[in-house]
Amino acid sequence: MKELYKKIGHYGAVLISLMFILIMYSCTKDDEPKNNGTPTPSPTTPARIDIAATENTKPVLLSGENKTTVTFSATQDWTAKAATVTEPNDWLSVSPTSGKAGSATITIAVKANEKDEERSGTVTINCGTVSQTINVTQKAYDVFELSPEKAEIDAKGGTFSVTVHYTKNYQISSMPEWISEATTKAVSSTEHTFTVSANLAFTERSGVIVFCNDAGVCVPFNVVQAAAVPVSVDWNKDFVHKSLVMRFTATWCGWCPRMAKSIEKAKEIIPGKLESVNIHGGESALQFSGANELMGNYLSIWAFPTSVVDGRRLVDNNEIDYTANLIKNYVEETEENYPVSTSFAASSLFIGNELNVQLSVFAKLNNYYKLTVMLLEDGIVGEQADYEDEPHSDYVHNSIARIAVTNVLGDEFSTESSNSRKDFSFKVSVPDEYVKENLRILIYTQRGFGSQVKLTDSDGVYYYVDNCASVKVGESLEPALK
Repeated sequence: MKELYKKIGHYGAVLISLMFILIMYSCTKDDEPKNNGTPTPSPTTPARIDIAATENTKPVLLSGENKTTVTFSATQDWTAKAATVTEPNDWLSVSPTSGKAGSATITIAVKANEKDEERSGTVTINCGTVSQTINVTQKAYDVFELSPEKAEIDAKGGTFSVTVHYTKNYQISSMPEWISEATTKAVSSTEHTFTVSANLAFTERSGVIVFCNDAGVCVPFNVVQAAAVPVSVDWNKDFVHKSLVMRFTATWCGWCPRMAKSIEKAKEIIPGKLESVNIHGGESALQFSGANELMGNYLSIWAFPTSVVDGRRLVDNNEIDYTANLIKNYVEETEENYPVSTSFAASSLFIGNELNVQLSVFAKLNNYYKLTVMLLEDGIVGEQADYEDEPHSDYVHNSIARIAVTNVLGDEFSTESSNSRKDFSFKVSVPDEYVKENLRILIYTQRGFGSQVKLTDSDGVYYYVDNCASVKVGESLEPALK
C-alpha cells in the first residue's frame, strides 16, 4: 500500500504541474488585445504656423527680376504654393514647396515685369488644417539705372560718360563744382558726358552726381579723382635764374610808354632772363591795389615811370637803348653776386570765378624767404597817354598786375632743410571783367642779403628777388634746370 501511495503521489504531482501550465497558456492567449493589423495611433501636436513680426508678409518688389525670403516655423509637415492674380501665371514662384516640421525659409521669386502696371500674387503656406498667406506685389516696369556705377579719374582730369536707363523723366539734382556736364545724347537711353577739372591737390578727392526721377527716386553716381603727384627735381642740377623788373606806371603818364619799350628791348638783349610786371598806381585806370604799399613802404618810389630790377636796383626813364642796357647790367649783377637758390612748380584752374593755385617752391638752401604771387592780365586794350606820340585809345597793356594772391610784400616762410620743397595752396576770387584766357600767374621769391654784399639803391631794402617765373592760368609750370 505504501508503494502504491508513493506512486499515486508522484504521478499526481506531475499531473498537477501539467494542468497549471495549460491554465497559464490559456490565460495568456485570452488576455492579448485583438486587432486586425492596424497600428494604434499616438497623440499629435496641433497644427500651427508661426511667422515673426519682423518678417515681411506683404513684400513689394521692384519691376526687375527679384527675390525675397520669408522665415517661419511649422509644427507639422508643410507645403507652399504660389498663385497669381495678374497674368501671366508663371511670373511668381516659391521654393522649396514643402518641408518637415520645424524652422524653414522659403524664397519668393518674381520675373521682370515688362508691363506698365503693377501686378500681385500670393504664396500660401499650408500646415495641416491651418494656412498663412503672403501677399506679393511687383511694381510696374520702371527703369532708372546708371551704367557704369562709378568713375575713377586721373589727377590731370578728363572726361567720362554715364548712361541713364529710365522710364520716368529725371534730372541731375547736384554734382561737385569741379565736374561739369559736356554733352547729353538721348536715344532709348540718355548718355551724359562730364568733364573733370585737374586735381591740383596732393590728396585724392571724391564727389557724387545725383540723378533723381519724377517719382522721387534718386540714384547716386560716385566720382573719385586721384591726387596730383608732387613734382620732384634733380638737386645736383643748378636752377635757371630769371630776374624781375617792376615798372611803376599809370595810364595818364605820358613818359611811361618809353620805359615799356626799354624793358622790351632789354628782353631782346637777354632773351629768357627777364620777367616783367606793370604796377599801375596814382589813380590810373588800371590801378593795382598794392601799388602804394610797394612804392612807399618798400621801394621808396616817388615818380612815374620808375622801374626796379630784382627788388634792389632803381631804373629811371632815359633813352631806350641806354635804359635797356642798364637793365641788362643789373640782371648780370644779380647773377654774379647772388646765386639762385629757388625754383618753382605750379598748376592752376578756375572753378567758377574762383582761381585755385597749387604751388611748390624748391629751395637748395635752408633759409628764410618771402613768396609773392600775383595775377597778371595781358591784352588789355585801352587809353594811354604818350608824350612822344599821340595819346592812345587802343593801347595794348600787357603784364598788368591785377590781384595780389599773397601779401604784396611777400609771405614769409622757411625751409626745414637744404634741398627741400615747400607746398602752398591758394584760392582767389576773380572779377567777371578779367579775361580768363589772358591771365598769368607771376611767382617770385625774395631772400635776405644776409652776409652777402648789399648792392641796392634803397636803404629800406632788406630782401632781393632770388628767382621768378610766370605761367598762364590752366597750364603747368615745372622747375627750370640747367
